[in-house]
Formats: sequence, C-alpha cells, structure tokens
Amino acid sequence: MHQTAALLALDPHRPLFQMYPKLLPQFSCCNDPRFTILSGGLNAGDLSDLVLATCGARLHGFEVQEDMYEKLLLKYSAHGDRVVLNHLGLSDADREEPITDLKGEGTGLFTRFRGEDVWNVTKGVIRTTSVGRYAKKERLRLCLAIIDVEGHEAKVIQGMDLGRTRIPAFAYELGGTWRDERMQGTWTQADAAKFVDGMGYNVYLIGKDDLLHVDAAFFEASAVEANNEGGGFFVQGNALAVHRSHLVL
Repeated sequence: MHQTAALLALDPHRPLFQMYPKLLPQFSCCNDPRFTILSGGLNAGDLSDLVLATCGARLHGFEVQEDMYEKLLLKYSAHGDRVVLNHLGLSDADREEPITDLKGEGTGLFTRFRGEDVWNVTKGVIRTTSVGRYAKKERLRLCLAIIDVEGHEAKVIQGMDLGRTRIPAFAYELGGTWRDERMQGTWTQADAAKFVDGMGYNVYLIGKDDLLHVDAAFFEASAVEANNEGGGFFVQGNALAVHRSHLVL
C-alpha cells in the first residue's frame, strides 16, 4: 500500500495536468463566476491556462518573479477582471521575505536543499500575504487553492486560517523542501497532514489516473520508501486536501 502510494506521487507535475480536467468539474464552484480559484506560484501559467479552460470561476494568481509577472500581465490581459494577478508571494503573514535564485529551476522564495553549494545569494525581497488575509481583504468566495511556492507550502497552509476561511479544497506540492527547516519551518509532511485532517479535510495523493486517500501515518512510513537524498526523508508529488463537507471524489 505504502509503496504503491509513493509511486503514484513520484511525478510531481504530470499528474496535475492529467487529473485536474477530471477533478475540477466535480466541484460545482469550479464553474460558478461568483467563486475564485487562487494559484500561488504561477510561473509561465501553464497550469492556470488549464484551470481557466476547465472552469468558469475567477482566478487570482501570485508570482514573485518580476519579469514573469510582467509577462503574465500581458498574457492574461484579454481576460479582464476574471484574472487578477499579484506581484506577491504567499506565506503565513504579511511581511517581506528573501528571494533566492535556484540554479536551473527558476526563482522562488527559497531554494531547494541539495547541499550548501546550491544556495545562491539573495536576489532581493518580495512582499508576502496569507490566503486567509487576502481572501478576507478581497471578500472572496474561494473554490480551490493551488499552492506551488518553492518551499513555503507549510507556511501557506498555516496562513489559510482554515478555522474561519471557507475553502472546499486545496492542492499543495510535496518534495524535498519539506525536510529543511530553513524553508518549511518545523513542520514535516506528516505534521501538515495531521493539521489538515484536524481541520476537517481528507488528504489525497494526486496520481496519474486516480487519487489515493492517505493520512499522516503514510507520510511517516512511506517517506522512507520514497526518497532520501541525504538530508532527510520526504514524499515527492502533489497532495489534494478536500473538506469532508465537500467530498465528491
């Protein structure tokens, strides 16, 4: 069971593009323009293109790279107020965070940890906000959040204010950043699963053809079988958290 689940999650990107067209329409808010889908870490916008093509909800996106942000403004200008772009990072609070350059993989709030030699100098700072504060400020009815923020996933989840922010589901990236306290803080993947479960959500690994329901024990046991690059154990892939009052899977 654990080995199968780990294999389902090994490809961190392709399952998203295969599963989202199947998953998103199962949430009625996906096609309701009164609702908003948040996407943290837009990058080139490929996943956002898929969301816009599949859903009728509005999209609010976040991108920390200034040059990419400018390109996205041009790319989505024809969508009018259906797409709102923010030159902000998502985290657990309103603050300034360092931006560092990741060799060969773009720029994020933090670099991944594969040895001290891959850490580059800070390129500057970016203002961050939390999902909870942003949704309250913009008075949004949230349908889904997609969290791919190169090392800040745990803090973004902490900043969702899930006790008061109504959100049916959110997806977040797993991977090596979860084992490094400089990126995710003290939370492990298992800690996140425990927290999310306690807030009323089921956690699923997003596979190429299906979802697999997992719990915190999976991350504690299966991480040993999935990956170990010398800095600690972790599960690679993407997870989907669905509130149990919205289960349609």
